[in-house]
Amino acid sequence: EGYRSRSRMDTLIWLNRVSPGYFTTMGTPLILGREFAETDNSNAPKVIVISEGAARRFFGLQSPLGKTLTMENPGSKEIYQVIGVVKDNRYQRVDEEKRLTAFVGSGQDADPNSQIDFELRTQLPVVGLEHQAQSAIMAVNPHLSLEFRDLETQVDESVMQPRVVAL
Repeated sequence: EGYRSRSRMDTLIWLNRVSPGYFTTMGTPLILGREFAETDNSNAPKVIVISEGAARRFFGLQSPLGKTLTMENPGSKEIYQVIGVVKDNRYQRVDEEKRLTAFVGSGQDADPNSQIDFELRTQLPVVGLEHQAQSAIMAVNPHLSLEFRDLETQVDESVMQPRVVAL
């Protein structure tokens, strides 16, 4: 809404489909607005939460709340209303630059991606929960391929390459 891009690269944004409670689970601070709710479903207007970097890029010093972003894909164009802004985060690796990110509610996704990641925050050891989580997921779809990793393992894997190169 009102943003004029200088190039196609200028508008690239990393898009995530998430469910209500995702930002709390991941410990991502909400800076403005609200998180997704169960009422953000296929019958509701399409909404989006963006990172603070995306808010600055597309809306400058104005509040992005209530403004719209248009997502264009080959053959489709969807308009989302901004309902929240979250703190910038690294996307895949702890040593990467922070990226412009946007989040749409999984309850509004008419074409879900074939890969779904489940994030679980618990005080219990992950090993004790793997079997329970796997049983629950497999009861819904027994043909899925599942992989379980704790956050410590993911962080270790994300810094392994730079660590090996440095040796």
